[in-house]
Amino acid sequence: MRANRLFVTVALLGALGVGATPASAEWFGDLYLGGAFTENSDLTAKGSFNGSPFEITARDVRFDSSVTGGGRLGYWFEKLPWLGLGLDIAYFAPNISAQSVDTNVKLGGVATNIGSVPFDRVKLDVTDVSFDLMLRWPGLVASSQFPKGRLQPYLTVGPAIFLTTAKDPS
Repeated sequence: MRANRLFVTVALLGALGVGATPASAEWFGDLYLGGAFTENSDLTAKGSFNGSPFEITARDVRFDSSVTGGGRLGYWFEKLPWLGLGLDIAYFAPNISAQSVDTNVKLGGVATNIGSVPFDRVKLDVTDVSFDLMLRWPGLVASSQFPKGRLQPYLTVGPAIFLTTAKDPS
């Protein structure tokens, strides 16, 4: 079994290498720092109690503003100068300060508003990782010194994964 995997791996790598031309690319990296201003949001917890499903919703919870920072690494293909790939990783901490919030409870299909409930402080850590497909329009404001242009507007799209932890400091 292990020998078969090794054979398949070597065969695939060999097939990819046959007739391959040397690759070249325009690498880039950047760092950024700024503010994160998370909008108020409803928070919902779901579960079951003695076999009956329940749902608790805290309405219009306020998040703290925080600093955000991250970095990006990527490259533009030399043979396709309008196409690039990137990886972006960022972090921010939109903590929730102690506050009173309007709360609804739904137990066994019956919803009840229980009014204003004190909400303790919650420490939130959010790391997001995005995988970027980048498209650009090279060659604007080109010159002999800058044959690809001084101005290269681009668009980036792709999925992001958000890794979030919530801790009750008490």
